[in-house]
Amino acid sequence: MSTENPAMETKAGTGFVDADFTPRDYQVELFQAALEENIIVYLPTGSGKTFIAALLIKEKTHEVTKPLDLGGKRTVFLVPTIVLAIQQAAYLRRHTYLKVKEFYGSMGVDFWGKERWKTEFEENHVLVMTAQIFVDVLNHAFFSAYQLNLLVFDECHAAVKDAPMKQVLSKLQSYESSRRPKILGLTAALFRMRCKPHKVPEVIQKLSESMGCIVKIPSSVETVYRSSTKPCEIVLQYDDENNKQNPYSLTLSVIILDMVFKLMEEFKNSYGELITKVESDVAKHPDKIDMLLDALKDIDYLLRALGPYGAYHCAHVYIHILQQAKSRVKVPQFLADLNKVSALCREIKEICTSYFSKFSPKDRLLLFVHPKVIRLLEVIRNFSPEKNLDERQRVNPKMCAIIFVERRCMANGLYHFLKDVAKHDETLEFMKPLFTMGQASGRNASLKETKILNMKQNEIMTNFREGRCNLIVATSVLEEGVDIPACNLIVRFDHIKTYCDYVQTKGRARSRKAFYCLMMSQKETESYLEDLAQFHSIEQQLLAIGNFEDDRDSVIDNLFCQIIPPYAPYGEDGPRITLLSSISLVNRYCGQLSSDPDVFLAPKLTTKKVDKSVADPAQLKNIKDVLQKLPNDNRGMTNGFSIGDLYQCRLILPLNSPLREELIGDVMPTKRLAKRAVALKACIMLHKLKELDDVHLFPILRQIPEEEEEELPIEDDASVPQHHGNVTICKRRFPACFSNCRPIPREPNFVYLIDFMLMKPCQDVNKLFFPFAVETKLAILTSQVIPAICPFPLVTRAGEFQVNLCGVDSVILDDSQLEKLEKFHQFIFQDVIFLWKRQLDFDLQASDLQYLIVPLQSATEKLDFVLIEKMINAPTVEWEKRPPFTGNKFSFEPKEYVDAVIVPSYKPLGTLNPFYVDGVSDLTPLSAFPERENETYASYFSKKYNQILTNENQQLVQVSREITGKNFLVPRLASTKKEIPMHHVPELCNIHPLPGSLWKQVVWIPSVLHRLNGMLVAEELRILIFKEANVGIDFLPGSVNVSSVWSPLKLQPPKSRSDSQFVSYPMPLRNSLKTSASADSLDLGASMIWHLEYDETEKDLLPPDSAVDQTSPSSSIAEAKTNASSSELLYEMPALDEFLEFPCSMEDQKRKWVDLASEDPLECQPNCKPEMIDLKFDVGNPSTLSVFGPSPGIVLEALTLAKAHDGYDMERLETIGDSILKLIISIYVYGEASNSRCDEGRLSLMRMRQVCNKHLFHLGQKKAIGEFTAAQRFDLMSNFRPPGFKPPVADHEPNLHVHQFVHKKNVADSMEALIGVYLLTTGIKGALKLMNWMGLKTVPQIDIMAFNPNNGFPVLPTRLPSSTTDETQNEEQEHALMQLYSGLELFEKRLCYTFKNKALLVEALTHASYLPNRITNCYQRLEFLGDAVLDYLVTRFYFDNPCQYSPAILTDLRSAMVNNETFAIIAVRNRFHLYLKHLSLNLNAILDRFIRAQEENGHLFMHNYFVLEETSDPNEQLASNIDVPKVLGDIFESVAGAIFLDSGMSLDAVWQSYLPFLHDALEKFNESIPVSALRKLHERHPTGLKIRKSESLPDGRVCVAIEIEGTRVFKGAGGNSKTAKSAAAKYALCVDLTKSKPT
Repeated sequence: MSTENPAMETKAGTGFVDADFTPRDYQVELFQAALEENIIVYLPTGSGKTFIAALLIKEKTHEVTKPLDLGGKRTVFLVPTIVLAIQQAAYLRRHTYLKVKEFYGSMGVDFWGKERWKTEFEENHVLVMTAQIFVDVLNHAFFSAYQLNLLVFDECHAAVKDAPMKQVLSKLQSYESSRRPKILGLTAALFRMRCKPHKVPEVIQKLSESMGCIVKIPSSVETVYRSSTKPCEIVLQYDDENNKQNPYSLTLSVIILDMVFKLMEEFKNSYGELITKVESDVAKHPDKIDMLLDALKDIDYLLRALGPYGAYHCAHVYIHILQQAKSRVKVPQFLADLNKVSALCREIKEICTSYFSKFSPKDRLLLFVHPKVIRLLEVIRNFSPEKNLDERQRVNPKMCAIIFVERRCMANGLYHFLKDVAKHDETLEFMKPLFTMGQASGRNASLKETKILNMKQNEIMTNFREGRCNLIVATSVLEEGVDIPACNLIVRFDHIKTYCDYVQTKGRARSRKAFYCLMMSQKETESYLEDLAQFHSIEQQLLAIGNFEDDRDSVIDNLFCQIIPPYAPYGEDGPRITLLSSISLVNRYCGQLSSDPDVFLAPKLTTKKVDKSVADPAQLKNIKDVLQKLPNDNRGMTNGFSIGDLYQCRLILPLNSPLREELIGDVMPTKRLAKRAVALKACIMLHKLKELDDVHLFPILRQIPEEEEEELPIEDDASVPQHHGNVTICKRRFPACFSNCRPIPREPNFVYLIDFMLMKPCQDVNKLFFPFAVETKLAILTSQVIPAICPFPLVTRAGEFQVNLCGVDSVILDDSQLEKLEKFHQFIFQDVIFLWKRQLDFDLQASDLQYLIVPLQSATEKLDFVLIEKMINAPTVEWEKRPPFTGNKFSFEPKEYVDAVIVPSYKPLGTLNPFYVDGVSDLTPLSAFPERENETYASYFSKKYNQILTNENQQLVQVSREITGKNFLVPRLASTKKEIPMHHVPELCNIHPLPGSLWKQVVWIPSVLHRLNGMLVAEELRILIFKEANVGIDFLPGSVNVSSVWSPLKLQPPKSRSDSQFVSYPMPLRNSLKTSASADSLDLGASMIWHLEYDETEKDLLPPDSAVDQTSPSSSIAEAKTNASSSELLYEMPALDEFLEFPCSMEDQKRKWVDLASEDPLECQPNCKPEMIDLKFDVGNPSTLSVFGPSPGIVLEALTLAKAHDGYDMERLETIGDSILKLIISIYVYGEASNSRCDEGRLSLMRMRQVCNKHLFHLGQKKAIGEFTAAQRFDLMSNFRPPGFKPPVADHEPNLHVHQFVHKKNVADSMEALIGVYLLTTGIKGALKLMNWMGLKTVPQIDIMAFNPNNGFPVLPTRLPSSTTDETQNEEQEHALMQLYSGLELFEKRLCYTFKNKALLVEALTHASYLPNRITNCYQRLEFLGDAVLDYLVTRFYFDNPCQYSPAILTDLRSAMVNNETFAIIAVRNRFHLYLKHLSLNLNAILDRFIRAQEENGHLFMHNYFVLEETSDPNEQLASNIDVPKVLGDIFESVAGAIFLDSGMSLDAVWQSYLPFLHDALEKFNESIPVSALRKLHERHPTGLKIRKSESLPDGRVCVAIEIEGTRVFKGAGGNSKTAKSAAAKYALCVDLTKSKPT
């Protein structure tokens, strides 16, 4: 075995070891610095300075939420302009729950007095105002600066001379330093005016002294200097006077500039007047004005920057853009002006084409571009591999280059130019360009665009790393943390604006022979060099502050790495962690911690210089000893080492790591060694905490903790089920009371009447059957007692009956009587039910079922031996061979045909067709035969059967038949044909000796016995559970009536996902498609990314009656139509009116939620129905609970598979059982993992181990659930076991009489359904007992102090993870907790719940990136628990709905409600996001975009919406789903979990708190069930739907195409094939419904 762990020594196979920890978001780093001291944040525009201010304001929330008279303070945010005041206040309102208000002169603040200002400061927590206003407030003593906790200066470089900001600072100087507020300065420029390089330090120092702050920039900028190889800086000049430019190019440029200038002036004048009119259409749509102006600006910009080629390319792209936009423009003036711009683009394209055609492809590229581009090509040519240069002069032959440009349109245009040049210029054919863009900024930036660009950048970087691309054109600095190869050429194409831009772009040149090229025109050289000198001066100042390591440090580092022993817990030959590999391992560990997909977790590291007094004397001695070992040639360096130059690092891992304490590393002589020392210490502790494995010392992936699975005992027994793949062959179980129950002569035997009660008679009076009027009924004779069971239904032609088994009396019989009864039993099964065809042998003694079916007199309830004697003593009749009547003349006697069964004598041999006589008809043989012209009954039988009648005046009998062997347990399908009465000629029929009333009962008896078998088997399981789990009862008390306790078994209605429901259909999101207002954010690529906003003028549409054939439970379709209004689509397709998604307009939606900003959260809650408020989930639904437990009928329902077709099945019960199983196991897993580090991912895997089908099957196999399961469809001729008969013997193949095939998943489903049964009938307590009996773990092995008295849940402890026995530490923790809790009182008011343990609420709102919280965990564990709680509440709510939804609808409703998208939308509606504690810039940006989008579209639910994206093909569009930040749904679930724990595991407490939030969604989905678009497509096109193989898109997404009937293809895109297929199906269904709508 290797002595070193290879993965710890290398990274990605490059041989590179992490020298530093993975950088955290630089805003978070600066925020941490702002907490410790007053700082000036120096970052470029658009780099998130406001986010830093928002973080600091939120961190100090506990200081501003108190009233001023109780010691509270206020935060003031100073800005230089009114626009900034409005903008910053809106941002803070969106991301904090504090009361924020902006102030500016036009509000009349100049006339406010002290009382008004006192009110404003009292009512608001954060006041945003221009600096002059605050100067006046302080000067007039309207407010004391002592009551400020934080003063933020935006654009703080303006605080010079007598500026208002400077006056505020001067005023603060007069206050005591200890009572001054914290100051935060934000700026993108350290000074306003240019200054000489030597004066830069003086200016920076002056600003710092003026504000009392120090200037801070991200450490990542400093990192550039530590790791950079100091590239060679080259200034590339170009001639911008066009002296040598092609005259054609000059002429063409002048023509295009003139055309663009004229149209731009026309628009400015025209819209300048209209915008001032507020009521004008133009003023309502400013973004559409920007779209027109942006097109002209982009053409003008690319013409000046790239030349005519750029203008041509831009015009070509905009032709397509404007054409697509025409269908979305509704204002006539916009349309006219759009046509003007479109015509201009076409004219530019035509003019350019005419000029370009005069030259070859290569020449036109080089002659019609700006000299700046030609200069760029000269530089790139120097990297040609074939260039013959002297080796000393030659640059790196393998080019790896990045060209940084300012605008997105420039990146696209320059990329296309370079790609074309590489094709036509052989000297540049080695060039393989790509381009990437930073995120769009401004109010039009979309969440979708951000995600796509991130994916696209990842794919481009992969191509760059793997050499498929060697040049990238980028619009901005590539994101920190993006792994790119060492570049040897960096070109700054545009002017550098800030020092940060300079140092970060320069830092990308990391190759050993790298060049950093700055392009500048000759006339700008002087000013550019001044800026460059400034940057160099700033660089030196920062280098002086940064205490960078010198060359000696590397020598010392290497020496210590050799001397300090590695961590090798398993000896020399085992895995090890060295000082050198420790940082890489910590980075890897943090990278695999469970977090949001958009957030990367990184550790917090603090490195400080320390005095020798801090170090352990032994450590100091070791350091000195090691330094003495430096090589002789470095001895001079050792002598220069000062014992005071010592460093120590502190490390804090992310919040979801079990290593919670701050780690303090050993004192080291260099910064790098200090970092490695603390990293090695962290690795050792992580291994001890089982976070690193023992095999390789790698981070343990998210997996189930190792636990030996309990093996099933292997028994050599035929009863053990055999397994064939996923199917098991189980022994069919029959009731124990029917085995060994043969009636015993001269002993008491029991008679049980099979009673039929007519519940729903048929419509035909001739077919009616009244059981109470018959003379003889059937009964069961047995020697054993049959347990009480509930009644069950039987569906016949005569109507629906309720069958009950009633005990009559005991009877003592002799041998002769029993022999007769056995003959009768054999007769009815063989000769009436025709089981002789199955070749079964009658052997009562050898049969598994030994009871008898006997006739019983109705009047006396005695065995009808008269009938028995008649039947067994009747002459043997071969019914198939009996000849017809042979007398002289047939005599018809009507009384003989009352309650009779007749059999036609003319039928062929082997057919016995009995018919019931319904009555005597007035027809005779001479009557016309139905549906046969000129033919009578007599002539018909004469011609067809050669039967000659002797009596042509006899009356015909009307008959009907009940098919023998039919399943009477389920309703038959209604026939669409009109039923014609049947008549028979009595002369041609024989009368069967068995009465018709008894024959009917005999025909029904197999179905009755089949159901009876299942019911009694279910009863045996119920009793077994009672005996072993102590839930339910053993037998019903004799005084209790069965029907009063156990409801009859009911048949379920036919399954349909749309029964009694109004199904919603997909539609494109009603948005006005428009480009960004800023040309900087325009993507001119072939695939345009559009910004989407909702058009308020467009509203929802209603499907026609033909499209949906169901009604809403709460309102009819007609009522729904009244609430809908028409709309138009935003693309060129017929208007859709097939949809109903929202009951009101968009404006109504907005008004509905505008009160969310109300001061009193209680005022904005929806009015919930009393019956919803009063629901009780802890105790259970009173209508289903029973003190006697479940009935055999509902247990049978839980054991019956859908494939059995018994009229009911387990699926509904399985749905609710699955939900409560998930909740109970979640509670167990949460408690079991309370003392270990288990994030949401690991907890989910632990839960999956318990609830997965495989585990449930193993548990069910132990309890033989497969034998109890009803898995076969009833079939009289194949699997019915008639009592008294022996089944045929099968040697090798399974015998369906003895065995049944059960899928393993069906056994697991039965387990869940049984849990559902006991949940409904005995409450959660009963379900817990049953689960314990099954072998499921329900109570965690921790100290449980109590159980919830209502539901039986164990009350889990809620102590802090960092609690100790040290009272001082606990007091400190309590103080820190209350600071974290401060301000959440408002959230508790919104929740209508006050937490007893405030730590739970803090934990529920803490993201893993929020390192300041070291008191609680992050929200992931509570999210895991809350997800299960909400899932159960929603599922139970819909399950108990009076509509009794089918399992399919239940699943649809559950899926629609309990998912991240729905919860995220509800969370934003109710402002959950304002209380989220996180420190992630990327997460903040994603939240900001989604929140703004939701506020604009009225917080719509988007299950059936999709977005259409433009593609390079004008005739093709790409559908995609709406992206939702995962964190929003997570905190909605985590808060529910926190309430559940804090309330003592009360489901009712969560329901009462969350019902106002869930109410509208519950009602909405109750009325309009979201249905899968793909499923609807399959229903509409069962055979004409084709799904093509998925493809990869350039942006990293997956594309799936759906083809309908071979006519049109619809494409969808998504992060995986599932989401892409969903989007494509929505798009296809939307268009398909439109086409099918009648015109």
